[in-house]
Amino acid sequence: MRAREPILDHVDGVVLCLEAETLAPLYASAATRGLVGEPVEAWRARPGCWRRLFDPEDWPRIARLCRAVARDGRRRSTRHLVRIGSGRPRSFRTSVSLLGAQPRARQLLAHMLDLSDAAGEGERVSEEAGVREILRHAPLAAFLLDRGGVVRLAEGRGLSRLGIDSASALGRSMVRGRWPYPWIVENARRALKGEAFSEIASVRARSAAWLSVKYVPLRDRNGRVQGAVGFATDITECKRVVDLVGTIDAVLWQVQGVDRRLSFIGGSAAKLFGEDPEAWVGRTDFFERLLVGEERDDVMNAIDGVADDGAERTIAHRIRRGDGRERWCRTTLRAVSDGAAGRRDVVALMLDVTERRTIERALVPRDPRWRLLAQQAPAIVYTVDRDLCFTSGIGAGLSALGLQPTGTLVGVPIEHYFHGASARPIVEAHRRALAGTTVRTRTRWRRRTYDVQLEPLRAEDESTYVTSPGAIIGVVGVAVDITAQDRRDRKRERLLEAERAAHALADEAVHERDQLFGVASHELRTPLASLLFTIQSARSGNVSEETARKLHHAERQALRLNRMIEQLLDASRLSAGHRLELEPEEVDLGALTHQVVARFEPELDASKMAVAVQSSGPVVGRWDRTRLDQVITNLLSNAIKYGRGKPVEIAVEAVRPGLARLSVRDYGVGITSADQGQLFRPFRRLHAEQRFGGFGLGLFIVSEIVRAHGGEVRIESEAQQGARFTVELPMALATVAAAVTATVTATG
Repeated sequence: MRAREPILDHVDGVVLCLEAETLAPLYASAATRGLVGEPVEAWRARPGCWRRLFDPEDWPRIARLCRAVARDGRRRSTRHLVRIGSGRPRSFRTSVSLLGAQPRARQLLAHMLDLSDAAGEGERVSEEAGVREILRHAPLAAFLLDRGGVVRLAEGRGLSRLGIDSASALGRSMVRGRWPYPWIVENARRALKGEAFSEIASVRARSAAWLSVKYVPLRDRNGRVQGAVGFATDITECKRVVDLVGTIDAVLWQVQGVDRRLSFIGGSAAKLFGEDPEAWVGRTDFFERLLVGEERDDVMNAIDGVADDGAERTIAHRIRRGDGRERWCRTTLRAVSDGAAGRRDVVALMLDVTERRTIERALVPRDPRWRLLAQQAPAIVYTVDRDLCFTSGIGAGLSALGLQPTGTLVGVPIEHYFHGASARPIVEAHRRALAGTTVRTRTRWRRRTYDVQLEPLRAEDESTYVTSPGAIIGVVGVAVDITAQDRRDRKRERLLEAERAAHALADEAVHERDQLFGVASHELRTPLASLLFTIQSARSGNVSEETARKLHHAERQALRLNRMIEQLLDASRLSAGHRLELEPEEVDLGALTHQVVARFEPELDASKMAVAVQSSGPVVGRWDRTRLDQVITNLLSNAIKYGRGKPVEIAVEAVRPGLARLSVRDYGVGITSADQGQLFRPFRRLHAEQRFGGFGLGLFIVSEIVRAHGGEVRIESEAQQGARFTVELPMALATVAAAVTATVTATG
């Protein structure tokens, strides 16, 4: 560092060398004195001297940024305020990078550049700080991207909903890499292509949530996109309310009290009106188009009355759907006041009561035609009074019970027809309906099963009941015979129970199989090791060429058997949920690949196959050498087995800083897209066993080792077109990877 100090003194801005753990300055350039107002050495001697330069609210973000750089070695920068002496704060950009090529280095290089270059910078910085402060505490997430998709601003309490940390997001590209949700990357790409849009997105933190997301591209004066800004607002509660209204066949709408302009509509509006309700938002002719005849004036007068005096009103009326059909609705109107003078807005809950009115009128013996229709319905429609005695009953279902609408039913208490265990629940259900609740239940009635829906029966304006309109006068029930369906459900439940028992037996058998493999593998290792030693000792002696050839063949088969035993042991451990222990060290992936290929030369010569290894140079990372050797061995063995004697191509490369890629390409039998989902599961044999040997564990072991290293493996293949297996590994093995618990997602 000493050799660089004179050069750094001529760099614009302040240059500091920091100790990575404590962030204490080890060196400060000459420009530091102008920033701190005292000799550099005296300033450095003070504990926490660098931290005191920053605004207290900015320092935690700076500290997190420095720790992130020390951890992964990636350069990061951020913008912040520095208070110089007693003057107003000034805007600085600080860039932090790792001093040295290894992430384990203990020193950081910080470059602080003063961005203030105008007389009004103080006011501008103050305004910028105010905006940042507002965004930081706002219940939303705000992003600012440059034209390359790099995050230049990430603020807001809504970031936690997305699982994003502000400090770690700065300097990262939002159009590539891993983000908590795939739509984050897709939306950023759309915005940087010049598309302004908004949409609803779902996230899952502690529970499911919904966000309203809006992106706007930023353009220069020539119309070229220079970046984008995005906002995400939590609308979970609002969506739950609208969805809840939609589940009860109701429409929720709001109009302005001044001109009856529709400002919101939701719920089951599309279902009730038969057309897109959003087309009516912002219009004042909603009621002229929707309401029928003289009822139009009644509803509009009720809206005006609520807007004027604030008193709640309920009114029954008809609406005309988009297809011309009419529906009966009961609408409750309530005033909404924002505290300002003038007429109130009106919010309404509109319920579709067409079916209820139809049933009520069908039960009243006024028109013989309606009564005839109800009598022929394949159900039982009945009413009871407040004493829970039948007052009427019609429907073709009565004859199945040996009942008649008159004489045998009317005036009889409902408990007379129910006995034993079914009596009390059905009586309690009718009492809940009398209290104003809609009830749905199942009951047994004369050895048959019925699905029963109960609704409170209310008096209306035109009824002859001596009571106030809207009062509950009884219960209307609709009972549908579901005996056959109930029998099918019971049979299905028995089958499901049998299936669950079979699955439990299968799981137990798989567990016993894994235990057997584990024990057998352990027991086979000792005699196999002795056999290998004997073969190798015999080969080292003075034997004939024919004997040496046979011993070499025996050794190869013994080593192959040893690999199969190791795979069985690994599969047994993973099936039991044990950890896949890793011992990371410096490994050159290209050199290791050449070593594995060299071991396969006898098999390649025997099968007359050629293997080409392409490597652009050393690809060095911290990996478990033994496990990585196992990955390459299994992939190459797989290519030789299924390659049909055709060439095999292996490529090793560093695709970008921190990421290595290994690909193995063969031109053999290939794998259909339908079978690729089972390829990395244990004991899966996708080709005829008589043609290709093995346990079906090789690719499963490969996927688990790669996953334990924090990487991924994927396949590109078509039937009879060969296959390409691609493994991508992070070069710096994370500390948590050594304790990865690799579990079997599905056992054979």
